[in-house]
Amino acid sequence: MTDDEQAVFAKLSIFRGGFTRAAAQAVAETSLPVLSALANKSFVRFHPETARYEIHELMRQFGAEMLNESQRQADHTAHLHSAYFAEKLEQWAQARKGTRQQLSFLEMTLDGENIRSAWHWAVTHGRTELLAQAIDGPGFLYQWQGRYQEVLVMYQSAEQQLRTGTGSTQHLHEALVKARTWQGLLTHRLGQTETAIALLERTLHEDSAVNSVLGPPPSQSAAHAFLLHTLGDTLLGSARRDQAKVYLEKSLALYESLADQWGMGQVYVSLGVLMRELGDYPMAIELTEKGLAVTKAIGASSLIADCLGRLGLIAMDMGELARAETFMLEQLALYQELNFPLGVATSLDILGLLHLFRGEFNAAQNKFEERLAILHHLGVKQPIGLTYIWLGIAQFNQGLYEEAYLYATRSLSLVEGAGSLWEIGHAKMLLGYTQLARGALDEARSHITSSIALFQQLDQ
Repeated sequence: MTDDEQAVFAKLSIFRGGFTRAAAQAVAETSLPVLSALANKSFVRFHPETARYEIHELMRQFGAEMLNESQRQADHTAHLHSAYFAEKLEQWAQARKGTRQQLSFLEMTLDGENIRSAWHWAVTHGRTELLAQAIDGPGFLYQWQGRYQEVLVMYQSAEQQLRTGTGSTQHLHEALVKARTWQGLLTHRLGQTETAIALLERTLHEDSAVNSVLGPPPSQSAAHAFLLHTLGDTLLGSARRDQAKVYLEKSLALYESLADQWGMGQVYVSLGVLMRELGDYPMAIELTEKGLAVTKAIGASSLIADCLGRLGLIAMDMGELARAETFMLEQLALYQELNFPLGVATSLDILGLLHLFRGEFNAAQNKFEERLAILHHLGVKQPIGLTYIWLGIAQFNQGLYEEAYLYATRSLSLVEGAGSLWEIGHAKMLLGYTQLARGALDEARSHITSSIALFQQLDQ
């Protein structure tokens, strides 16, 4: 290698899992001819199918040793790397809200190792301006992949730095609110609903206190709208539906004032879910269709698919099963087109419910088992408890009482203390019926009575 090639190769060792030409030019401060020379000499390998470069791990370690010979150069390169991916995370998070959604997730997935490395460097070096810039990116990516625990830890580490950081007070406060809101959302996804609610309510209290001093600028309103929506959404399925409605309506008003169609679409969906829970199907349809119209206008495919599934569930509740199936199959096709495994798992879940409604219990069981296989493959633990409930119901109706009992027991162990009252109530009801079928009358009475009490609590 020439001296220039050697210097560039050392800088390229900062990348993990490969890199694009644009990333190399920004971080290693190089050009295409130098990259081509390194590729011709087999120090890097170019993959045309992904338009990415890769360095063999042993060669990368060799380059890292060269880079670390100059601490100043190593620090400079690491800063450029972190700054580059902070900007990319900001861009990807914005792209997720429109027609470039699928491409942005593919790019983020390919750069997953670089994202984690860049984030870690910003945290350990107190670069709060980079964390604030990148704040939404990891949440969007890892929600897509179902890696809730991993990104939760990332936001927890960022919070510590954002609390003590220097710079624009309002800007850092907005990022802090978002970091804590993402923690609440992810904690809820992990099944720790009460913990999530407590965290989000503390954040709301702190945010209101700070706003009384700083005053809420438009950018901070976006963070506040996100917080209100997440808190309202987390309260769905609890006995606090009135509060959920208040938070969601406040969030919608903020998003409307910001002309944020992505945010508006999400809140319309959540309000539709609330109306469905309350049995107000006409209003549930109206709100969900508003969400669908808004998200179609911006081309946000994953949110369009969510709206279709919600409309399918409402139609199913109303007994319009053919219409429900049309919506559900449209949703499944869209998630498959997006290559979104968690979305496909969601579609399989509601199609399984449709089969239950039709009395097609074996078909329902097959759909739920397909869903479980996807969740297990992704390592997603929630909402497996709810899927166990549906599987238990399908097996109970096929006379497979012992199998149904096992699923009822598993589901209750997963949702009790973590799931919503609605989930716990269904788990206890299923366990009661399976105990009744097994002849354990006292246990059956206890579980069914407890289930009824939970559902009465929800109706209050």
